[in-house]
Amino acid sequence: MTSLNQADVLGDGTVSYDAETNTLTLNGADIEAEGEGLSTQIDEVIIKLEGENSIEVPEGFGIYSDASFTITGPGSLSVTSKFEALNGSFVIEGGAKVTADSQTRSALWSFYPLAVSGSETVVMLKGAMGAVEIYGADSEEAVLSLSDGLVLGLPEGAHCGIVDVLVEEEEDMWIPYGYILDANDNNITDEWIIIASEDYITGINDLKDSKNLKDLNDSTYNLAGQKVGKDYKGIVIQGGRKLLKK
Repeated sequence: MTSLNQADVLGDGTVSYDAETNTLTLNGADIEAEGEGLSTQIDEVIIKLEGENSIEVPEGFGIYSDASFTITGPGSLSVTSKFEALNGSFVIEGGAKVTADSQTRSALWSFYPLAVSGSETVVMLKGAMGAVEIYGADSEEAVLSLSDGLVLGLPEGAHCGIVDVLVEEEEDMWIPYGYILDANDNNITDEWIIIASEDYITGINDLKDSKNLKDLNDSTYNLAGQKVGKDYKGIVIQGGRKLLKK
């Protein structure tokens, strides 16, 4: 982003940047990139979501920076990447709907806890190496910071925990990492973790446990739990799973 293109960094109105407030607005943006989908060295960037947005990086990182990001609603963002989908310090709030999926690593990697707030906010995380990976975490509170009645759910028994990881075998160096663990204290990999209101998570569980398989397979719902048609675009719940329909 430069002073010449900051008002409309993609040239088509879908992505714009306000330098005075450090606000990057995504408005129906579909970003496909190599290396990094979004990256900046500017600290305390606000990513405002309007409409349905997506970032796809088949060979790199989704959002990558040492800086801090606040992602706020009312729209949605789906991030799919080979490496970490979210790498940095993240606050997700204001009713934002964020889905982060890493094909080979963790969905979120950070030195800082993931902070989520806002009763309408929904965050979904899945990674081949886990939902979150917090370097040097010293307590469960250093993994997730939740407020406004938000809870951690799916799969059953999911909770935050600390695991000592051997990072340099020759020097016998062990570093504590914060993960989201299962009921047996194992890191949960390749499974969706949902952070949302208890009512929302209960609704998802009810959908998965429904005995009406025809309704479960045939019906599609948006993240607000509203039934939508087959032409609907964006993140949907179908067959008890979260999908991105384009």
